[in-house]
This record gives sequence, structure tokens and C-alpha cells, in this order.
Amino acid sequence: MAGNNNNQNNSKFDARVYIFAGVLMLAVTLINMWLTDRLYATNNNTRDSVVNSITYVSQINDNMSKINRNVLMLVAGVGNTKNIVDEISDEFVDIDEAEKAYLELKKDDEHSGMELRRFKAAMAFEKAYHQKMYDLQDQFLGMEAAERNTAYIQEIHPLQTTCAEMLEASIDLGKKSTQAMIEYNGYTRIMILVIMATVFFVAEAGIFIVALITRRQQMALERRAQMLEEIDTKLQSSRQKVGEIALTNILTGMKNRYALDNDLTDRLEKDQFNIAVFDMDNFRSINDMYGYDFGDEYLIMVAEKLKEEYGDIAEIYNITGNEFCFLFNSDVPDSQTQRIAERVIQTMSGYFNVYNIGVQLSASGSVYHYLPGDCLNVASLLVKLDNVMRNIKMNGGNAVAPVVGI
Repeated sequence: MAGNNNNQNNSKFDARVYIFAGVLMLAVTLINMWLTDRLYATNNNTRDSVVNSITYVSQINDNMSKINRNVLMLVAGVGNTKNIVDEISDEFVDIDEAEKAYLELKKDDEHSGMELRRFKAAMAFEKAYHQKMYDLQDQFLGMEAAERNTAYIQEIHPLQTTCAEMLEASIDLGKKSTQAMIEYNGYTRIMILVIMATVFFVAEAGIFIVALITRRQQMALERRAQMLEEIDTKLQSSRQKVGEIALTNILTGMKNRYALDNDLTDRLEKDQFNIAVFDMDNFRSINDMYGYDFGDEYLIMVAEKLKEEYGDIAEIYNITGNEFCFLFNSDVPDSQTQRIAERVIQTMSGYFNVYNIGVQLSASGSVYHYLPGDCLNVASLLVKLDNVMRNIKMNGGNAVAPVVGI
């Protein structure tokens, strides 16, 4: 009976092993089929994306060349001015359509970040070129030839040249990205071949693994317990990292509004301190003119400058969009906070070079010498600061004032 039981157990074990091997072979085969299909689809998508993106950028480049040719005719006073102006307007319309098609093509392409940024920079110069032409085209008729030539050389030609160079750079980056994708697909193809060649070897190895696990169940349980302990440690570390992320502004790396709540809530009833808020004047115009990527880069530069110059005298928070909050250190005298706040305004209003474009905006702010019990919560504290700052902005901005009359 014992022998029969052993035979039955062995038979059951053998059946389990072969079932496992069959399932493993099926899984590997399905994975190979999926990888092959993915490789084929990726190659097709890559080819289509490259062809279309190069087509759109080349079309924009051609349109810019036609525009420049017509502009030169305006400068030279050759041809029918109205027809030339209409042709220039039509070319700009075609550029806008090609730009929209390009951005739609690239919106989900995670491999073309640098190419896309270069293209957007080129389009920023194209918009500036378009605006300049709109401002000058009607004035050409009243200019002397020398004046038209000077206006073209100094104001129009640099924009056209820069735009063309960036479009060419965008094409080059696209080609490089495509080459990298082709190489990646080649490696994937080799991987698939290797996997298919080792299917049976993997199945045999699986059988060996099943037998080994069966003989060493106790060791497996110990390893599993150790693994669970490691997972628990990692989870605790992950929770800590998530907590840090929740208190940090992702863009600037500064503490955010939630961190300010944590740092100040317990101090409102018992402490006195100096706090200030600052905000860029008319920051929305930057996003409207150059795009949100440009605005984000500008904001990062401002934040880095603030941390560099004032990080040792205050805890700096990026509480909303382009609004910063300074919680001054206790060793900073009340009499100096107004003067420091004025320096902060000057720093934020400085000249910044973003993507080779000079940007300068004024800033406004407010300072609060807080006394214990002045506010019930951090929200009401910020409302008082923001109200004063809002009044400054309504009166032209570029200034800082204290919160008074509390």
C-alpha cells in the first residue's frame, strides 16, 4: 500500500511537472508571438511617424522659404504688393496647419522630447517672424529702398534664419531618434530569436526548478519570509518618499502649499514670525506668447535664483503656479524684512535667458509681521497677504507692501 501510494504520488508529481512544462512552453510561445507583433507594429509606427514628421517640418521650411522670397520682393519693391501680401498670409496659414498636424502626431511620442522642444522653439520664432511681418508689411510702401533693406536685415532676416536653423535641427534630432529606435528594434529582434531558440531548454529548466522547489519547500518558505520582510521595508521607504513628494512642488523642487500648512499650523497660536509672498506680474502673457514649456523653464530659473540668493535666510515655498512664499528665519530682524522683500522683487524682475530668448517681468509682493493669534489657520493668513499683493498689482505692480490694519 505504501508503494502504491508512493507510485501514485510520483505519478501526480510527474503529471504536475509536465503540465507545468506545457504551460510554460505555451506562455513562452505566446510571448514570442506578442513580441513579434509588437516589433512589426513598432517598425510601422516609427516609419510612418518619421515620414510624416519630416514631411510636416519640410513643408513648414518650404513655406518659410516662399515667405522669405516674397518678403524680399516687398523689400525690393518688385511685383504687385497686394498679391504678395496675400501670398505671405496664405503661407502662414499653411504653416499653422502643418504645425497643428505635427503636434498632433507627436503628442503621444515619448521618444521625441528634444525634437519636439526644438520644433516648438522654431515655431516661437516663426510666430515672432509673422508678427514682425504684420507690423512692417504695410510700412514698406512708405519707406525708401535703403530703409526697407535695413528693416529686413535687422528685424526680419534674423528671425527667419533662426527659425530655419531650428527646423533643420528638429529634422536632425528626429532622424537620430529614429535611428535609435531602429537599433532598439534590431536588438528586440535578436532577443526574440534567442527566446525562440531556447524555448525547449527553458521548459526543461522549468521541470528542474519544479523538482527543486518540491524538495526544498522549507527553504522556499524561509526565502519567502525574508522577501516579505524586504518588501515591507521597501513599502515603508516608498511611503516616506510619497510623503516627501506630496509636500514638494514637482516643477521647482521647492516645498509646496501643503508643506507650508504642516510647518506653520502649530505656530499660529504661540509664535511670531515674518512671512512674505511674491508673484510675477502678468505671467500668463509668457505662457500665451511662448507656450507652457517655455513658461515652466522660466519659472524654474526664477526658483533657482531665489534659492541661491535667499535660501540661507528663509524657507522658500512654491505655493501656487508662479507664487512664492518666504518664511523668514527667526534671526532675521523685523526691520530688515521689508528691505529684503524689495531685493526679492528686484531679483524676480531680473533678466532671464530662456531658450536663447531674453525674458523680463516685474513682480509684486507683500510682507506680514505676524503676531501670535492673528489668524485661525494658514489659509486666512495667505488670504491677507494675497489681498495686499492683489491691490499692488491693481495699481501697476512691481512693488511690495506690508500687511497692516490687522
